[in-house]
Amino acid sequence: MAVFWGPANLDYDYYNASNQDIALVVSSADGYPQVTDGYPSYWGQTVSTSVVQAFEANLGKKTPFLAINWKMMENSVLNYWSTGPAPIQGAAQNVVNAGKQVVVTMGTWDTAHTQDYNLRPAAIAAGTWDSYFTTAFGQLKTWGHDVLIRLDWEMTGTWYPWCLGAVSSGGNSWTNTAADLQGMYLRIAQLRDQVGATNVSLAWVPNFGASAATLQSIWPGTRADGSAYWDWLGMDAYQAGYYASAGLGVAGTNIASLQQLARGGSGTGLPDTWGALLGLSGAAKLPLGFFECQMNLSSGNFNVSGANLFTRAQRASWWKDALETSVPALPNLGLILVYWWNTAQAYAMDLADTPYDGSNNAVFNLANADFAQFKASIGSPYYLDGAQYTLQPDSSTLRPYVLQSNVTDRYGKSISSTSALKAWWRGTEASGNLADSSGNSHTATAVGTPTYQVAGPIPSNPTQKGVSLPGSTSTYFNPGDSDDFSPTTFNTGLQPGFTVEVPFSVTTWPSSQAHLYSKGASGAYEHSTFIAGGASSPEVVVAMWTPSGGAVIWAAASLGTVDTSKPHLIQWTTDLSKVWIYFDNVCVINGQGMGAGLANTTSPLELGNRADNIGAFGGTLGDIQTYGRKLSAAELTEHYYTWMVAPTISSIATSNLTSSSVTVTWTTDEASSSEVEYWLIS
Repeated sequence: MAVFWGPANLDYDYYNASNQDIALVVSSADGYPQVTDGYPSYWGQTVSTSVVQAFEANLGKKTPFLAINWKMMENSVLNYWSTGPAPIQGAAQNVVNAGKQVVVTMGTWDTAHTQDYNLRPAAIAAGTWDSYFTTAFGQLKTWGHDVLIRLDWEMTGTWYPWCLGAVSSGGNSWTNTAADLQGMYLRIAQLRDQVGATNVSLAWVPNFGASAATLQSIWPGTRADGSAYWDWLGMDAYQAGYYASAGLGVAGTNIASLQQLARGGSGTGLPDTWGALLGLSGAAKLPLGFFECQMNLSSGNFNVSGANLFTRAQRASWWKDALETSVPALPNLGLILVYWWNTAQAYAMDLADTPYDGSNNAVFNLANADFAQFKASIGSPYYLDGAQYTLQPDSSTLRPYVLQSNVTDRYGKSISSTSALKAWWRGTEASGNLADSSGNSHTATAVGTPTYQVAGPIPSNPTQKGVSLPGSTSTYFNPGDSDDFSPTTFNTGLQPGFTVEVPFSVTTWPSSQAHLYSKGASGAYEHSTFIAGGASSPEVVVAMWTPSGGAVIWAAASLGTVDTSKPHLIQWTTDLSKVWIYFDNVCVINGQGMGAGLANTTSPLELGNRADNIGAFGGTLGDIQTYGRKLSAAELTEHYYTWMVAPTISSIATSNLTSSSVTVTWTTDEASSSEVEYWLIS
């Protein structure tokens, strides 16, 4: 789970410069997250710089994320991405210049509302506005940065001119049918595809409480290859007086939790909208999100009135449940935007002191129980501090949150699951030390005379090579000591854990211990990853000790026959109670239990050796990564197919040739995704 912060000024009609709008975005480490795997998180920045800086300062966390707004018409004049009366490319470019990602909420309406009827779904579906969308998508394509657009949201409500059923706006009344909406969403996605704006992802976001039948009737469906036209699914969900039956809501409140708003259940009077979204055609691997989420200021209505206010204690309980229980329980959750609006129309938490008066006289008051609880929940290591990273927009570490919704494991693809990355030493250096690409400045100092640019483990590009070590205790790499190299540093929070990944190759499997990644020595033992056993009994071992050398775990996996003509990948991950080891994407130790006594010592980490010179590694190392969390099996699989050599293709054959079709078959030496390119010749 990755968490971003940023303001999103979604209340067009009531927004003004004094608003202190805050948005929380929770986004996964891959395109179709499994939240139960517990992805950690990043934070982000916002539009109202001074307000957000103060807000983040109180929380002690930041994020690289920002959301902005776009209407199709400004005072009845068409408004494009980079041209028109109020284009937003300039604002988006400021986001990018600040090193942040862009999310856009776009409505097909007019700020003056006089043209809302002409912009209705039926007109867009019929192609009336094709030129507008092709121009806008063309401008976005030219701009080139990743953008996630939530377009015409809450269409299952009654309050926007694009909503399903009878609507009124600008003095006109009409009815939007299911076919109108389905046609509109389909046409917009097809125009995006036609233009080739691959940097644009589209989010399809009904309101919570929508039934499966309603959603299916307006869902634009899939392309011929079965992939969904839209890239994200989601809902907007507010706790505004939706109570569960006694004992079924948030503990001690009987107020329906975020999970119950999404999935319904006894006492809520709500359907399972989340499950309905999961069941839409082509949606199996799409990420889902809450694009607006909040516990409203008042219960039962959106007005600020003392009689209906939720108490601070109620909101504290609700937020604790939302961030620590509901979020991990919802499958495919990839995004949460949490809004605080504090105009007189406030839906949510006034950022001022009690009473909730819309006075905007305080940014974040930790004396209040709800904010204090929010800080406590967000303060968990499960939600990481983006200030630890030097991430840039459109980089491989950020793009999956915005763009890659249908992620497949594919050789050579940039690694997307990099949240909680603590160290990344690249084996592709040409000389000298190994720089740390995680942004945490853990440079690994070269000791002795390593050999660089050697064929071996291929990190993520077939042209890249590794760094070779001779198997001598006088030649290795030394990143030194850091809390980031100690599993016990990450033994708290919603998702404790630690992960090490080491790609390597050897010409001969060592018979005695050859340490690839080791921290600890006599009197200050900690952990080590090594291979041993020789060609006849090859094994990989992950060992952890108490500082005095007592065994915490000795996880030794026999590997059978190992092909030393190919590079290999060792991955081990722990939740600090058990250890899992993977060798070339096969789980060879499945949750072996750990004992007690593991500690954070001051011994240095060494790559290719152990500090007490017991067993140096002789072979080639690729990119070595360390994570301050447990990685899921899906993430480990993605890394394996990303890092390791491409599969060998053989036995290519054609058959059943006709004037319009042919069967092509081939064999690969490992499980892999493939594609066929074909063309016609005369």
